Amino acid sequence: MVSCIIPFHNENARIDFVLEVLTQSKNIDEIICVNDASTDGGEKNLLKKFPSIRLIHTKTNSGKSHAIKLGLDKAIGSYILLMDADLLKLKHTEIDTIIAYMKNHPSVDMLLLKDSHPHWITKMTRHDIVLTGKRILKSKDLKQVFAEMKPKKYQIEVGINIYMVNHHKNVIHTQFSCSNTVKTDKIGFISGSLSNFRMLNSIVFFTSFWSYLRQIFLFGHDEVSLSS
Repeated sequence: MVSCIIPFHNENARIDFVLEVLTQSKNIDEIICVNDASTDGGEKNLLKKFPSIRLIHTKTNSGKSHAIKLGLDKAIGSYILLMDADLLKLKHTEIDTIIAYMKNHPSVDMLLLKDSHPHWITKMTRHDIVLTGKRILKSKDLKQVFAEMKPKKYQIEVGINIYMVNHHKNVIHTQFSCSNTVKTDKIGFISGSLSNFRMLNSIVFFTSFWSYLRQIFLFGHDEVSLSS
């Protein structure tokens, strides 16, 4: 079974589209949305629009890692599909292809979903692979990530990567046609830039600067071509 976990905070303008697409997927068994103390009111009508989803609320904004942990605690799937709530150009056929590939290739421990047309800075730093919030992995591995790495705030993706490297897991990536909404477009240039800086600062302090550079240059280079 496959559980899809979508953490979100103030994504009223974007999460509906993501759920409209994901609820059409034939290979997702459950969708768990974790509302990380949103203040825009967008979470109020989600269950009316999408009655098949599971919705979890937090009282305080504790960050992406905590939200995913809450979803994982409720998930029943042996595979966890992590999705962001601000995705553009998402296709359910592509999602089904990705999930089918993982089920048919049990030797693959994690599949990273790389944007097909990332911003040039994102591509240059390989953040479209290393820091992608769009990935599918085994539930047992994600549980171990939280047990061993204890990621907080924005540290979940890097925490997963370190765990995969430490345990010699089989990690590959593939082109994915959708992309994330840029933070500066969502909350303005200054606020978006500050948010990106806080995220990077949190990541570097979590993993050390040299470990972070090793991920940028050495992690996730194996690619598979999938067609939907």
